[in-house]
Amino acid sequence: MRTLLLLAIRCYWRLVPQHRRRSCLFRESCSRHVYSVTHDQSARAGVAALVERFRRCRPGFSFTFDQYLNATLLLVDGSVVPLSDASDSVMAQAREVMTVVR
Repeated sequence: MRTLLLLAIRCYWRLVPQHRRRSCLFRESCSRHVYSVTHDQSARAGVAALVERFRRCRPGFSFTFDQYLNATLLLVDGSVVPLSDASDSVMAQAREVMTVVR
């Protein structure tokens, strides 16, 4: 099972061009995250990571700010993620929002 999941992810990387893939909210892409969890742990852990990322990595996030204007991501499922875990495109959006807020 583990080998099949790793093979499926490698096929995805080879068959789907980078420009056709949906951009991920996280710094480490969803497929890279699931691949590393599966490779390092087990197929069961990889599937659990896939389900978790699928649940969390959706459009519709927003930014939250503390009293010092430190931003975090508020995901659709209600979880809060530090901006250090966000992708470069999300970081750029956060910078735009912070210039408006200030």
